[in-house]
Amino acid sequence: MIKQKKENLRIVLRVLAAAAVILLEWYALERSITPPEAIARRAFVSTLVSICTVAALSGFAGLICGRLSLTLGVTGVLCALVSVANYYVNSLHGSPLRISEIASFGTAMDVIGGFRIQIPPYVRIVILGMTAALALLILLRRFLNAHKGRVTRLVFAGVLAASVGVVALGFSGQLRPFIGYSWDYAASLYGYPACLVEDTLEFHSRIIRPEGYSAEKVDEIADRLHVTSAASKQLPDVILILNETFYDPAVYEALELEVNRDYLAFYHSLNTAARGYAVVPYGGTNSSEYELLTSNSRALINPSAPFNIFDLSNANSVVSYLQKLGYETWAMHSQSGSNYSRSRAYAELGFDHILFQDDFAYRDKYGNRYRTDAGDYKTLIDCYEASQSGPRFLYILTYQNHGGYEQNPSGWDTIHTKTDLGELTDDMDEFLTSIAMSDAALKGLLDYFKDCGRPVVVIMAGDHPPAFVTEQGGTYDAEHLDAAHVRMNGTPYLVWCSDRSIRTAPELITLSDLVPMALKMAGVPLSVYYQAILNLQRQQPVHVSGLSLNTKGAVVPRNVTEDPDGPLNTYLYLEYNNLQDGAERRQALFDPPGKTS
Repeated sequence: MIKQKKENLRIVLRVLAAAAVILLEWYALERSITPPEAIARRAFVSTLVSICTVAALSGFAGLICGRLSLTLGVTGVLCALVSVANYYVNSLHGSPLRISEIASFGTAMDVIGGFRIQIPPYVRIVILGMTAALALLILLRRFLNAHKGRVTRLVFAGVLAASVGVVALGFSGQLRPFIGYSWDYAASLYGYPACLVEDTLEFHSRIIRPEGYSAEKVDEIADRLHVTSAASKQLPDVILILNETFYDPAVYEALELEVNRDYLAFYHSLNTAARGYAVVPYGGTNSSEYELLTSNSRALINPSAPFNIFDLSNANSVVSYLQKLGYETWAMHSQSGSNYSRSRAYAELGFDHILFQDDFAYRDKYGNRYRTDAGDYKTLIDCYEASQSGPRFLYILTYQNHGGYEQNPSGWDTIHTKTDLGELTDDMDEFLTSIAMSDAALKGLLDYFKDCGRPVVVIMAGDHPPAFVTEQGGTYDAEHLDAAHVRMNGTPYLVWCSDRSIRTAPELITLSDLVPMALKMAGVPLSVYYQAILNLQRQQPVHVSGLSLNTKGAVVPRNVTEDPDGPLNTYLYLEYNNLQDGAERRQALFDPPGKTS
């Protein structure tokens, strides 16, 4: 009897040990992206699904290993490594570790040299916890492995079956994660492990078919929408700038930021240009680049870096659109063309001229910060002057404001915060100094085009907020997501015309809307697709994946966004058709009036 009681006690202790390790693995993964208060606010059933996701990993590993100590050791080390990697990826990149990021590993290695890699308390705790747990498992391995492998495998088979059952039930209903508006928001609602599973499941499905889509629907839209915009007498030259991490931290109400002068003085003085914030919640340069050039939103595509995944040879974009209007086209980026496969993607998009780092004659630096906006704009002006006499389109992706923000000694900073941000104070000073340099470079560029003798439209937006700044703004409130929260993910945008003033513009826009909005302001004729985008913008200026705001900044209810004939679904149906190849695409909807190929 006593022997049986001892054996029962051992079984209970083994179960408790396995449960404790699984819970620690789950919590380490969660904390790598989600603050404790957001985890505590989450619905219990969502947390249960997330825990069972981790338990399923242990069940699968146990079937292979056949020993409890080895299983817990392997899964513990794996989860610890993933959680630490995810913490750094999310902190430095602004987006978490996910399956589609594997293709961007080379790009990450290229840019990581600019960051100061520190070991924060979270990482220290995970490393110490993993070390202590491994030591304990080694000491208790005989106790934990008392049963033969066959019995252990049967137990883990039961754990795997039960965990997969819970996860399957959750994913089949309301608990299935929807990674739309942002990963931070989705992880706070569903849990990072569950979101990672959802992202992996959807990875093979690169394009999402919107509910209710059909070719007949697209034909109805074509009959309903008509091109109404007429071209100017002289088509303007188009300058499109995606400015790396161009951002205004003052949009954070929670970040009481004070500086000794306006770091965006020139930008704020442009009262005759369209200004506001372009919402970019996805946290990746290439996602923003794709949206800006194609006007396709991320709502219907899964990859985090579209250039790595898609063949863009037949894609409609502002490049192909303006070429059909007779434009000469240029693309330039002062870094390597291998980053995010840009050398291939730019060529597939059809740019007439492509420049990367070795093609830039000007390599201006500011201390250890290199490739300044001012230097990049000198190259842009040289290309502009080398163009033919017809209209020209020049696209440039800058690099100056890329992180990290501790590359220069503090004496190089010209902007200084008055708010104590702890270890991030110096980072903020260097970031704002860099933004002030971008502001000055923009003034020089517009001064040049103001006197160039041709009509010119300059379009500029930041690609995403800096991760180190957005961490200061608090967490998402899942029940009160509104314009104030969305504005935190907004980067300043600009539309400036050399031959006309723009008196009104939406404060918040969707990045994919920026080019068609600017082309209309500049007098360039619009396609049916561009018109549909602007129809949607008039009612829902923000319509990022999973979230829409109306003109008053209020969240648009689901029943409105699901209207089959409403402007959002009209846009999504056209976007999905635009993502098709061959005969299924109604090409006339995406070409300039009278220019269908």
